[in-house]
Amino acid sequence: AKAFFAVSDAFRIPRVEDAARSITPSDYYDQLALSRATDTIDAARRGIAVAALTGHAKTADPVAAWLDAGGERVARIRERLQALTEGGDITVSRLSVASGLMSDLTGM
Repeated sequence: AKAFFAVSDAFRIPRVEDAARSITPSDYYDQLALSRATDTIDAARRGIAVAALTGHAKTADPVAAWLDAGGERVARIRERLQALTEGGDITVSRLSVASGLMSDLTGM
């Protein structure tokens, strides 16, 4: 559970979740896109936590070690996520991009 929350904090996922809850799409397909994006972010968070625990189990802070090992790529994605979530009102489009960025990290 500690790794799950550390990933959440590192990528500011609670902020993304709060913003997603504030979206009320009027279109059926926007609602599907919103659901898919939040599901993808959840799956990516779990995947990153598992990768950190698997790849860095012997360190005191597996998530921090995973973030460090990801280097510039992880840092860029974290910056992009911050820009997406703090650069104005969150939209289904922004949330979809955020979910794609998170999903990209699970393949590391």
